[in-house]
Amino acid sequence: MTGTQERTLGILLGVGMKRGTVTYSALAERIGLNLGWANHRAELGVILGELATYTSAEWGILIPAIAVGKGDNMPSGRTDPANPSGFYAWCAHHGIDISNPYKLVIDEQRKVYNLLAP
Repeated sequence: MTGTQERTLGILLGVGMKRGTVTYSALAERIGLNLGWANHRAELGVILGELATYTSAEWGILIPAIAVGKGDNMPSGRTDPANPSGFYAWCAHHGIDISNPYKLVIDEQRKVYNLLAP
């Protein structure tokens, strides 16, 4: 795991322990990324994908479920099962049902909170 991935995981663990969410822009700022730059948006997506893989394998949670867009409290990406992207593409690729994205996110956020802030 890279230093940036470790910092990002630490931030997300802290947020999860408080049963909160963090916006992509706030998360990016804390790890030194500028979401105004396409390559930084892509880098954040790669980091969150790696953390999804890691936390799913290690703890059975998808920690990126608590990284959300402004206003909707949902992870980013297309939720169309035929052409998902972002968080939902990772889920679909790993056999997680994305047909009800709201239920998916609520369930995954709850798993994070139950593990980190019982």
